Amino acid sequence: MSDRQTNGEATASSEFAAIRSLKGGSHRNRDPHVGLRPLLTLDEVADLLGVSKAWVRDHSTRRQPRLPVVRLGGKRAVLRFRPQDVERFINENLVAPKEKAQ
Repeated sequence: MSDRQTNGEATASSEFAAIRSLKGGSHRNRDPHVGLRPLLTLDEVADLLGVSKAWVRDHSTRRQPRLPVVRLGGKRAVLRFRPQDVERFINENLVAPKEKAQ
């Protein structure tokens, strides 16, 4: 094997290593669940918000839902909710207490 082939292979190898590092490493070494939080059920969201399951279902299945939902399935889909979406919904609907008149 010539030096030219060895250098070419080394260069290609280092280029692939650089690309892998930019993409987060080798796909075999990456854990797809890192950074993911488990989805919440309809019951859990209703408990968190202190409302009925019917209220959560109504506000997440409208044409323009107020509460984003992940639908698993077709027409009678199982509904799941991302925790960050529920947190955002809560933060967007906070009502600031009125200041006392002095």
